[in-house]
Parts: sequence; structure tokens; C-alpha cells
Amino acid sequence: MINQSFDQFINQQTEASQKNEVDWATELGDWKRHLSDFYEKVNMFLKSYIVSGKVTLKKRAVELYEECIGSYTVDALDIVLGETKIILMPVGTNLIGAKGRVDMKGPRGTVKFVLVSKALSVPKINIQIRTSGEEQPAQEEINPFTVWEWKISTPPPRINYIELEEESFKTALMEVVNG
Repeated sequence: MINQSFDQFINQQTEASQKNEVDWATELGDWKRHLSDFYEKVNMFLKSYIVSGKVTLKKRAVELYEECIGSYTVDALDIVLGETKIILMPVGTNLIGAKGRVDMKGPRGTVKFVLVSKALSVPKINIQIRTSGEEQPAQEEINPFTVWEWKISTPPPRINYIELEEESFKTALMEVVNG
């Protein structure tokens, strides 16, 4: 009788892990596509300055490592304004509370860009705690049709998301250069 119960237990655990399995190759492909879209926005925001020669954008390959995904190569983007270099450095996609993050690093600080649901204006994280033997509550499904959008994340403890638009990007750029 104990073997039958143990068999059921093993089968339940196996089924649960198969339901929660993530296709990391697909996640990585999505991350790279969203990162490319982000860089296109930056290019668009700075287009007139690039054309006039006042700003230069330079992509360079960087290697990241994330648990579950492993090592992979993506582009970082350097923004050169005269003698000042600002770096848009990808952080990763396997994050809590966001589908991706890029840090803008300048001589006077860092601004974080996060890839989150378009509907969010603040972080949304659900935590569930169960005790042994307690039935597992139904998990909230992630909507596969979620519209992801790049936003600027304010510093903790009261994190807010600011819409990423030309004006907010330029303000963030000035912040990391001038402090």
C-alpha cells in the first residue's frame, strides 16, 4: 500500500514539473528580439543627433550568463556624446518581476529600463506560501498574449514604471551624464 501511495506521489511530482517546464530557447529568442526593439527605439529617439554627428551609437557583443539559459551573446549599445560614453548594458531575461532589463550607465549614475506588461505602472509579484500537505492553489497563468513594453524603473523602495518615450529617455540620459 505504501508503494502505491509513493507511486502516485512520484507521478504527481513528475506531472507538475512537466506542466511548469519553460522553453528557454524560445525565451532567449524573445529576449534578443525585445532587446533589438529597444535599441531601435533609442536610435529613433536620437536620430537627428546621430545624423548631425553629435551622437554616435556603437553596438558591441557582450556575454551574459543566466541560470537555466547558460552563456549567450547579446549586444550592448554605447552612446558617445563628445568625450562622454554612456553604456546600455543588458542584464538579462530570467528576472523576478520583469521579462528583461537593461541598465544605462553613465559617469553620474545608472537608470534601469525594464521589459514589463504594458498594463503595469508598478511591479506586480505574487508570492504563495504553503505548508506540507496543503493543497496547492491554482497557479495564475501567464497570458501568452501579454503585450510587453520597455519602461523606466524608478529606484526602490517605491518602484514605479515610467513610460519610455523620447522625452523620458532623453531625461534619463541627461541624468546619468549630469547627475
